[in-house]
Amino acid sequence: MHFVDGYRGLMNIIKELIEELNKEIEKAEKTVILISPDSTLEQMISVTSLADQIGATVSGFSDGYVKNGDGDDYLIQDDKAANRAGLEILGIDTSQETFEAALAEARLLINFNNDLSLFYDEPGLKTLFKDKRVICVASHNTAFTQMANLALPVASYSEYGGSIINCDNILQTFTKAVTKNDHPLEISQIASLLGGRVESMEEQFDALKNVIPLLGDFTPDNIPATGLKLTDSEADNVPA
Repeated sequence: MHFVDGYRGLMNIIKELIEELNKEIEKAEKTVILISPDSTLEQMISVTSLADQIGATVSGFSDGYVKNGDGDDYLIQDDKAANRAGLEILGIDTSQETFEAALAEARLLINFNNDLSLFYDEPGLKTLFKDKRVICVASHNTAFTQMANLALPVASYSEYGGSIINCDNILQTFTKAVTKNDHPLEISQIASLLGGRVESMEEQFDALKNVIPLLGDFTPDNIPATGLKLTDSEADNVPA
């Protein structure tokens, strides 16, 4: 198979998978959506929009990303997640208890690049997913992805840009590092194709302004290179 044909074939497969996943969403009475703590704020707001549209429970459970004792209280953090503060400021629950309780009542799990195999071993994952349909939107092939009923490839962190909140509570932006002739879809685009209503960068940024008022005087293009220091009062805007 030639490279161009291979890419076109991949995009056709993704289209078919999106159609199949939309059918799964329609059939499922209850759905849980899991989002990675490495996702950008823009991706997180797009996924929460999808959850709102389909009546799903959204979780950011990701305890496996924390390696207790690995940090040095200086440069290295115990928490390896890039944007856990983003989950918090958007009001996305991260507790294991809430995630497992919601999943126990659900028929379908849609996972956006969260690697649960960092926390659960293979028997634990099999127990967790018993009688569930599991969809993985993933940039890498993991033990979790291997167990999914359907898997959709998605861009990795070097293939998109966005914003995160770092461990010092500073909102920072980054740009795409790897540019290809054929661009893989990223999480926000997949969420939109599944029914999310926050699609363009402008819509994403406007939605973020409702949660982070400090962004009110900025656009995605003029956030300082040093980032924006979020104050303690920003926490008051976390959705209930």
